[in-house]
Amino acid sequence: MALLSQKNVGGTTVTPTTATLSETDVRTTFIYTTPTLATPSLPKIQFFARFYGGGGVPTPTTSGAVQFNVATRTLNGEPDFFLFRYVFLPPNVGATYEFEFPCIAVRALLIAPQVGTEVRVDYSLNAFGP
Repeated sequence: MALLSQKNVGGTTVTPTTATLSETDVRTTFIYTTPTLATPSLPKIQFFARFYGGGGVPTPTTSGAVQFNVATRTLNGEPDFFLFRYVFLPPNVGATYEFEFPCIAVRALLIAPQVGTEVRVDYSLNAFGP
């Protein structure tokens, strides 16, 4: 059987791109809001977080949570965020959450496991596309 030859007939090459926000050892007692990550043309969102203790901070024993806010439009030049999803994260264990949504911006609100008790958190918010 003969192999067919292939040639480029004017196709467009699509190059994937990424955007990332991350911080380590953030200390919070209630809610910590990540900076806004611009995500135009980057519909694949990936989020990793870990609530933990140590360094004088007690080890959490209950689950923390993450609230994802996304914006699909602007209002007065600023992203118009709405609640997209609310996810619980186990204490002392890193957890990754992924979703695909055509938004222009995303941010996460990290809600401490025990309100009023300081907790440490590492997180990474990433967007991929196209």
